[in-house]
Amino acid sequence: MACVASFGGSAAATEPIVASAVEQPGAEALAAARDLWTGGLELEKSKDWAGALEKFVRVGQVRMTPQVRYHIAFCSEHVGKFVDAMNGYQLALQEARAFGDKARDVAENTPPRIEAVRDRVAKLRVHVEGTLRTSIVLLDGKKLSTALLDQEIPVDPGMHVVEVARAGTVIDRQKITFDEGASQTVEFQVDDPVAVEVAPRTPNAWASPKPEAPSRLPAYLTAGAGAALLVGAGVTYFLREQTIANIRLTCANGDSGCDPDYTPTEELGRMYTTASRVLLGVGGAAVATGVTLWFVLAPDDGEAAAMTPAEPQLSVGLSPTIGGAVLHGSF
Repeated sequence: MACVASFGGSAAATEPIVASAVEQPGAEALAAARDLWTGGLELEKSKDWAGALEKFVRVGQVRMTPQVRYHIAFCSEHVGKFVDAMNGYQLALQEARAFGDKARDVAENTPPRIEAVRDRVAKLRVHVEGTLRTSIVLLDGKKLSTALLDQEIPVDPGMHVVEVARAGTVIDRQKITFDEGASQTVEFQVDDPVAVEVAPRTPNAWASPKPEAPSRLPAYLTAGAGAALLVGAGVTYFLREQTIANIRLTCANGDSGCDPDYTPTEELGRMYTTASRVLLGVGGAAVATGVTLWFVLAPDDGEAAAMTPAEPQLSVGLSPTIGGAVLHGSF
């Protein structure tokens, strides 16, 4: 029985009705779809079901109507795709009822086709014995929802493959061949282990922490304080020299016969002398200590190579002069 005859030879069998759509196809697309529709009807008459199905599917990609969907289902039935045919007939019936008189022929002819196909569809039942935790069931390479286990699943006649996979590896497989309208059950024994959750950890989280490289900050602070004291020694030594020069201006013979009124100034000069010597000694010792700490706190060769940016280098020297000392260095 040709698909055209299923419409009782009405005009609806040869012209797809116009369906409303949010995005209407252009005139060129509609013209091409009409040519495909006509070609599909001609192939149906010659019982070229696969060729007709291909054309009707392409028509549906431009505009789907109850008539187009009915013809797709009708041709699917004749190529043995009973599951697709039954689903297509059911959708076509729902849409035809919504369209009313414009799709009356589809609404009248579809129920008998649904019943005829339902009797030809095979039914598969998958039963899993045991505990299914991490494994999945695959039907012809597609994951089967656990909600469908122990339920009748419509399948086309022919061979089907049911598999159980765990962590991407198939652990069991069964191949089953169905006749039209046949029902079969496949059983699997699955006992998935309880998944143990391991708390995420960073690499080497349990390894002994690597000791941090010693800081050279104490060396810098000590040397800096020493440098400040040496600067203070230089300032007080300068004030001493200025004070002595002022006193000598009042002396009659070198450092003797000086004006007694400058006795307080002389005492101030002695204080500057003492302060400069103390500051010079303490500052020099502090600088020397800082330099020593800089070497003591130096990282090993591997750590030194990884230090970025390079640490500042410190060089300090103290040179004696007549009546004092000169501080020189680089940072």
